Amino acid sequence: MHWPAAAAAQASVPLARQRFFSEGLRPDGQVPDALWQSWQRCLQAGLRPEQLPEFQAVSRSKVNYLAARDHVLLRAARRPFDELQAAVARSAAKVLLTDRDGVLLRVSPPTLQDTPVLATGCRVGVNLGELMVGTTAPTLAAHLGRSCVLGAHEHFYELLGDVHCAAAPIRNRHGDVVGVLDLSIEAQPFGFDAQWLVQAYANTIENNLRIAQTRQQVLVRLHSSATALQTGNAGLAAVDECGRVSWLNAMAAALVGVNHADARQFKAEELLGCSLEQVLARTLARSPQPLLLPNGLTVWMLAEYRDLGDGEEDEPQGEAGLPLPVQTGPAIDATGDEAGASAATLAQLSRQLIEQTLAQCQGNVSQAARRLGVSRGLLYRRLRNGR
Repeated sequence: MHWPAAAAAQASVPLARQRFFSEGLRPDGQVPDALWQSWQRCLQAGLRPEQLPEFQAVSRSKVNYLAARDHVLLRAARRPFDELQAAVARSAAKVLLTDRDGVLLRVSPPTLQDTPVLATGCRVGVNLGELMVGTTAPTLAAHLGRSCVLGAHEHFYELLGDVHCAAAPIRNRHGDVVGVLDLSIEAQPFGFDAQWLVQAYANTIENNLRIAQTRQQVLVRLHSSATALQTGNAGLAAVDECGRVSWLNAMAAALVGVNHADARQFKAEELLGCSLEQVLARTLARSPQPLLLPNGLTVWMLAEYRDLGDGEEDEPQGEAGLPLPVQTGPAIDATGDEAGASAATLAQLSRQLIEQTLAQCQGNVSQAARRLGVSRGLLYRRLRNGR
């Protein structure tokens, strides 16, 4: 959602604010509806704009609790957060990562440029939720489910009148908002398109998170360009052991032509034109393969089987993960036979891949594990459990 950006629109905010808080006049057309509705909720909660927001003290035990509770999200955000932080380091903007309720999970380190407000409020564990510190970009983004920006005088509290923020929500593989990425700066507007920037990095975190949460499924990468499959712009989808698409991101949804929220209604064959066996067969390819989608669009595809992991099952394995090896012979029947697809589960087919790789390596478990991109311990457990 884009808030008014023109100077004339920004100039109308103080007047609309004064009329709303002093006279109770609804500022229709002067500020976005979601903004004044947030102001209204704050008033109903007993907050007053002239009061000072309370940025509560945070104990070490709470910081440790948040790090343990949200470790999957924090791991998924680690590299994108660092990259965004480096990109804006000379701009005096701070990068914030919150949970869905507005509690800060990670913040840019303090600097000598920090204003008193940002220095006090931007600490891990501080709750930036609406009922704690009034209208904020993270809570609005989580509430709306889309990116937003707050400019001068748009925060609820007068003390935050010079703070500018841009925020974008982060969703898990089920489509639920679990966090928000935010850029904040005080005493000056952003000198760049902060909303676009924060949305781009939020998308990357979201992709990392969904990849980390995909286990015992096939992760599929799609793009019209083969060279873009390993970038944050790739379409991502997961196929479960029943051959259904369990989730896909917005890029994949755009390519196959469906709403990503409706992904679970479809089987892989309906969206990708591939049966479960054909999807599994493509995990054997090291290089991107062309794929003709049912909608007539030809894209490039990489497929990777995501197992349970080996002690770090929640850790994203890089931006791309490790593709499974090229098969020298016809390993899996990729005829698309529906009876075969119903009978063979994903776990059974993955065991077949393990056995075939072991045969290629003359029974050498270490070599087979390296080719499959897993540890020897995981390979031994899969063989011992008969899966």
